[in-house]
Amino acid sequence: MLIKKLFPEEKRDVYLKWILIGLLIRLSLMPFTVHGDIIGINWLARGLVYHGYVPVKRMDYPPLVYFTAFFFQRVFKPAMPLFGQWWDATQPWFIGPHVGRYLFLLKSYYLIFDLGIAFLLLRLIVDNQKRLLAFKLWMTNPVVILVCYMHGQYDIVPTFFVWKTGR
Repeated sequence: MLIKKLFPEEKRDVYLKWILIGLLIRLSLMPFTVHGDIIGINWLARGLVYHGYVPVKRMDYPPLVYFTAFFFQRVFKPAMPLFGQWWDATQPWFIGPHVGRYLFLLKSYYLIFDLGIAFLLLRLIVDNQKRLLAFKLWMTNPVVILVCYMHGQYDIVPTFFVWKTGR
């Protein structure tokens, strides 16, 4: 029932194939790639989760970035038991034994906004051929994959909310 609402009637199996391809690419990169951006964002959000404060002078991004990361760290905290302990110079979290799980969880909420954009594209484009092409391009977009799922940048979140203002 949900699949019928999300995808157009014609070529539904093609859309499902491309969403699975896109998800496979994203899910396979999430636990194995790390960049300094995801470390910095989540270090400050971790301060909120485990210590109740964020050092304001260290904030390089707008506060909403840290509060969003904080929210999802709180949600995933049971699955990240040692995350709060590995923030010293001798053993940072990104070289610990659970790094793959932590990287996966810290990037996982990007999928919500990323797939939201993909489904918005289906609603915004009227022509069936162009709609399918746009969906394929979005699901295999190397820029989105690099920025969000390899670097761990949060840029997909504000991008999701921008679509309405352009109409």
